[in-house]
Amino acid sequence: MTKETVSTKTANLKKMLELHEAYLESFMCGKRLDLTKKSIRHVDFSGRDLNRAIFVRANFPLGNFSLSDLTLTNFESANLGNCDFTFANFEKALLANAILRFSNMFGAIFYQTNLINADLTGANLACAQFYKSSIREANFLSTDLSKAVFYNVNFKNCNLINTKLKETSFIQCENLVDLGKHSNGDRFIAVLHDDGWHIISSVSFSHIEKVKEHFKKKKDIEALARIAILDALP
Repeated sequence: MTKETVSTKTANLKKMLELHEAYLESFMCGKRLDLTKKSIRHVDFSGRDLNRAIFVRANFPLGNFSLSDLTLTNFESANLGNCDFTFANFEKALLANAILRFSNMFGAIFYQTNLINADLTGANLACAQFYKSSIREANFLSTDLSKAVFYNVNFKNCNLINTKLKETSFIQCENLVDLGKHSNGDRFIAVLHDDGWHIISSVSFSHIEKVKEHFKKKKDIEALARIAILDALP
């Protein structure tokens, strides 16, 4: 082990000790934990009460927040890539512009959560629950949304390319239409963008006109009929 490696590990340990001291002080004194622009890897906040904590523009990759109470926590523009958020509670939390790439958010709760323009590329959101949350412009590229539930959520301009949607539920959502399953088992979802409807299917996520052209060449009448449902919308 080089001197540089030892020095780096010592500095990281010192940061972690300072972080836990700050957490204990905030918990004992009833203060809000403020970690604005702080940076540390592999931090362990699993099972902690981080209610109303502030992580604005913080850098906490590879952190463990599993089972944590993150109610009203402010993660705006924070880097939380590859973190563990399994079964975490994000009620009324602010995650706008946050980087959550490849994070494990299995079973997490999002109630009135702000995820506008959040980057969720490659994240595991299987069994997660979204209620009355703001997710406009969010990037769900290659995320796993299997068995996730979305209730009263606005999908305007969301990226759903290569997203897993097995048994995903969309209930009273805005700017998203579930067009049902093709007889071949392929599921069709439409998401409204500024330039019109985009369709997600096995063809990938493309503008409606490109998808129509594709299925016309294939002479797939059933696929075209499902897409035509959008023409009947007000």
